[in-house]
Amino acid sequence: MSDPVNEAFKKVIQEIYWTETLEEAEEVLLEYLNMIDEDLREYLLEKRKKICNDPTSVIELVRLNTAAEVADSAQAAKILLTKSLIESGFLFQCTPTWAKLDNKTKAWILAPLYKASYGLELALKEWPKKVDEDHLDNAIKMASIALERAEEIGVLDEFKEYVDNVVDELASDEDGKEKPKFLG
Repeated sequence: MSDPVNEAFKKVIQEIYWTETLEEAEEVLLEYLNMIDEDLREYLLEKRKKICNDPTSVIELVRLNTAAEVADSAQAAKILLTKSLIESGFLFQCTPTWAKLDNKTKAWILAPLYKASYGLELALKEWPKKVDEDHLDNAIKMASIALERAEEIGVLDEFKEYVDNVVDELASDEDGKEKPKFLG
């Protein structure tokens, strides 16, 4: 049985993706964010807490980033990089600043991220036979815009700190080696 919230969320993401301009996509998302009732808000916050408290999300992000660096083809590297950027964007919501942002600012960052997410899904629709390069290129562009916007308001620095803290917690102190740092 599918989750009705996930189904509704997917429809919102599809609507955002097919919206002509990024500014219009932000407006669409802002409308949805402003319509969320208290019960749904609590449900989404609980879901976010689970993700943010689960180190496997960060492990997956580090794995994707590393795989993109050693990929055997340019196309594979682009796909892995795009997945890594999108995953990073979703984990922005684990930063202290994110909770303080108003819906308009969240929509400003999330609209390109959602466009990237659905664009990647469309790019890989016929995978492994074919990759739609137009959707893939658009996904990379949108994910990069989301990252740039997050950097503008200071979320990216907090995000790097969050990832590094999780990696530090997971890394062994016994070997005496410097712990890996992510994204910088």
